[in-house]
Amino acid sequence: DPAGRFLASGGADCLLNLWDLKSLSCVWSYGFATHAITTTTLSHDGSLVAWGTGGGSQGESLVSICGTDSKTLYHQHQCGSPANHVKFHPKQPVLAVATTDCPRDGSYLQVVHTRV
Repeated sequence: DPAGRFLASGGADCLLNLWDLKSLSCVWSYGFATHAITTTTLSHDGSLVAWGTGGGSQGESLVSICGTDSKTLYHQHQCGSPANHVKFHPKQPVLAVATTDCPRDGSYLQVVHTRV
């Protein structure tokens, strides 16, 4: 995150891990995903972490948003196709999501407003 407190990682184990950069230790693991985590991001102030999943035709295609301090799951957004990239706005709690397949509306990019 821009404040230099956390690093987020995720992968095929379906866990998003939040790392403390000072101690270089994992401070929390979020187990809300049921398929591989494909992308992660932290908000401009480090208070939120978001990640995307994508698991083929039978898998979930979700973006999840949690608090880094509260560990609370605030929101899950169904994408319709695997999330390739998530990125928070540099100054606001707004999340952009890039997906693999073009949905019916013709857009590869979705915007999730986070009101936490």
